Amino acid sequence: MQLGNVMRQHYADKAPELLDAVAGDKDNYIMRRDPQSDYCVKFDSGLCGILKQYDDNFLGDACYFYPRATRALGETITMTAALSCPEVARLALFDQDAFTENTLEIPRLPTSLGDYLPEGLSNAQALATHRAFLQKALDTSVTPERALSQIFAASESLQNISIASWADAAPFYLQNADSNLGICEASSTDSLYLLQSLCGLIVAAKKVGNGRLMQVVSDIEQALHVQIRLDNLAIAPLPDSNYAISQVIADWQNGLQDTYRPILRNYLAAQISLALFPFAGFGNTLCERIAIIGIRMATIKLAIMCACNLNKKAIYDQDVVRIISSLSRFLDHLSDPEFSLKIYGETGWLGKNRLRGVLGDL
Repeated sequence: MQLGNVMRQHYADKAPELLDAVAGDKDNYIMRRDPQSDYCVKFDSGLCGILKQYDDNFLGDACYFYPRATRALGETITMTAALSCPEVARLALFDQDAFTENTLEIPRLPTSLGDYLPEGLSNAQALATHRAFLQKALDTSVTPERALSQIFAASESLQNISIASWADAAPFYLQNADSNLGICEASSTDSLYLLQSLCGLIVAAKKVGNGRLMQVVSDIEQALHVQIRLDNLAIAPLPDSNYAISQVIADWQNGLQDTYRPILRNYLAAQISLALFPFAGFGNTLCERIAIIGIRMATIKLAIMCACNLNKKAIYDQDVVRIISSLSRFLDHLSDPEFSLKIYGETGWLGKNRLRGVLGDL
């Protein structure tokens, strides 16, 4: 967890005994990790030892603000929260008022606060643009898969016009996005490639020791009747794998998808909110950013489908939270989009038609 120069100096001035918990140098001070547990050395019986002994004024920005994400659009400061926190996931996925916008005063802002206001837009125009996409994510008149496809199509259009026109153009493009959707190109191997892509990212990030994350992977393997080797990412289907995959899909289409549409809709809204879309997020262009969100949503959807298949019925809300928070804790905190873009590009999912296919926007 990043500490920052200001907090490191605060330790030196007010609690020099805490300097033993600091690693790195002035360009990148971080909290030192325990080599055995891989947790912060101040992690104490499930709680933060610094918070127990001192107070939150001794927490670096990363710890103080998590799971909140704070960004600036010019003079407007936005704050949302990450689904990697199980309690945030529970609230965001199941609370009807989760995406109600509130105005409040807070005692502290991050030392380094990114300003994502592009040249050509006022802060009010930028916020209106973001709200248009968030409103589309929450649109109950379409499936969450279709809403994401519409956001992708609108993003393609926005990329071709001046940024100064985005505030007026975004609602129009979103309203008329169906005319630019193209053909849905699904593949029978999409579920296997979703699993393989997830495992590729896990191996590259050296997170194979994450028990909760690997349990999600194991459940997908079990439901699809496949085994994946983490040393070379080869997938070995069992003899009845094709039937198992078709059964997972059939169970979903015969009632379960209606149960989980509100969950996926709120997941999409949470991702749009976290990314302050279209101004920030994981990716270099608007289309890359929404494609990555879409592929993550397809991965979440597959994990829930497989969990329901193993359970022989809809899973408990707490299991939904466990799955989504575990995957979000990994996917939403990746540091570099390039490897993800490489993997997803090889499958064709960065394109509109294949993205619709892997989402199941039929």
